[in-house]
Amino acid sequence: MDEARRNLPAEESREAPGTPRTMIIGDIHGCQTALQALLEKLRPNEKLDRLILLGDLFDRGPDSWEVFRTVRGLADRFSSRFILLATMRITCFRRS
Repeated sequence: MDEARRNLPAEESREAPGTPRTMIIGDIHGCQTALQALLEKLRPNEKLDRLILLGDLFDRGPDSWEVFRTVRGLADRFSSRFILLATMRITCFRRS
């Protein structure tokens, strides 16, 4: 995710105002700080832009709960312009 953050275009090179963008963010891995920095840099317009989250969201990083809350908030704010295609691994433990 750090590499993706460094390679983002500068704000000046953004499309003309009013032009919808499709933003795809992948493999957040519980890293709330990186996700927040990326969203601040992209500054998605919840009334116009489309936001797609792909891959693992919560599995490794230190802030899985915060990522969950952020993703839930994004889904509410972006409504039909939000798509989540994530890998959710659920492990079930059976008592002996």
